[in-house]
Amino acid sequence: MRRSREEIQAAILKSCVSDKLTLSQLMVIQNLSYNLLKIYLAKLVSAGLLGYEEQQRKRYVCTTVRGIAALRCYRNAVALLNGHPSSCPLLVEASENRKESEMLTAD
Repeated sequence: MRRSREEIQAAILKSCVSDKLTLSQLMVIQNLSYNLLKIYLAKLVSAGLLGYEEQQRKRYVCTTVRGIAALRCYRNAVALLNGHPSSCPLLVEASENRKESEMLTAD
């Protein structure tokens, strides 16, 4: 079964959260070709979700704080779509704003 672009990007973010990985390691873990991986990395880096780190002449990929937040939101969205509860702070804020606006229109 094929993975969607979003699933691949979320998997790349997840792989780089706990460990800094080289491109070769990411290719193997994600089962992606070098060319395809470079395309996804360019998108994620330009969005500020991934970053590069150089150590001892090796280039490592790591998930940024913004990338971790995006991954959390993605997981919460998938949970909601599957009928599970979600603790997404954006949803809590939206429901509070909705309650406030309902209270204002009721007055």
